[in-house]
Amino acid sequence: MMFKIQYNPNAPCGVSNLDLQDPLLKTSYAEAPSLPGGCSLLPSFGAAHQKPGEVGGRLSFSTWGNEMDNTNALTIYKAGRFKKYKNYMNLSLASPAGLSTRLAHTYGTTKNYRLHVSTNSTAIVVSCGMCTESNTVEPVSGGGPSSRWRKFISFVLHNQEWERFVAFLCVCFKYQTMHCAMSGPAVQISTDKA
Repeated sequence: MMFKIQYNPNAPCGVSNLDLQDPLLKTSYAEAPSLPGGCSLLPSFGAAHQKPGEVGGRLSFSTWGNEMDNTNALTIYKAGRFKKYKNYMNLSLASPAGLSTRLAHTYGTTKNYRLHVSTNSTAIVVSCGMCTESNTVEPVSGGGPSSRWRKFISFVLHNQEWERFVAFLCVCFKYQTMHCAMSGPAVQISTDKA
């Protein structure tokens, strides 16, 4: 599975497919900084972990209410429109200008980087996603002793958010193709073990 962005110069804010522009968010994304296309994210752990049929699992923002029980539409809408405050930023709406990358850790051949804002603070990334799995409160079931310290959250970004998220990361890290932790259409973000 690969999510790829093809640049469409006629599309506001550089999204590749005009059909992905959700009517509820059209004005938010029209004001977003332009980002290049031609970027892609690949799952870092290989296609064997994918679940069949999940590639098309992303949703438009307007349909999230139908997919999630007990949602507050106004809160989700406001969260989706958040851009930046100090070193907190929404990668899909903020500008990558002024950000830098720094090597955080090296594990064998894998290098982990951090995004830094111009004030030399680590960037704290926020995104509006639909949670598919999380162990932020309860430990991983069946994991070893060290797994109780490792926290993760898996979430699906809506179509328009996904396109800008991919392009933003590729601009910041200066790669056309990057690997990330994915399970079907969900991105997984995790902490290091303590």
